[in-house]
Amino acid sequence: MMLARRASGTAFAARAAPAFRKALDVAGKQTGKMIERVPMLVKADPKRLTVALAESLVFRGAVKPITFGGKLYLSYAFVMRGKTTKKVTTATLSMGARGRDRALGMSTTRRR
Repeated sequence: MMLARRASGTAFAARAAPAFRKALDVAGKQTGKMIERVPMLVKADPKRLTVALAESLVFRGAVKPITFGGKLYLSYAFVMRGKTTKKVTTATLSMGARGRDRALGMSTTRRR
């Protein structure tokens, strides 16, 4: 929002405004035709829906590099954790009850 306010006073914004308005009108007309088919959206403003879609696409495009790295790291961590858990499970199953308890750090003495 602040970026849009700062950019609105520039010479580029003044030159781009007519083209932006024309594109918004065309997109609004196309959106208006499409929302006639959806009963929930009959009263919606087509131009506002178009602007909301554009804002959403810009935001998602800006956030995608960050989320991709995060997803990649979380996938790696998940796979590595699964491999460690599988090793522990396989080792403890082959040891029997006492060996499994020792491997997991549990006491092998029984309390009465």
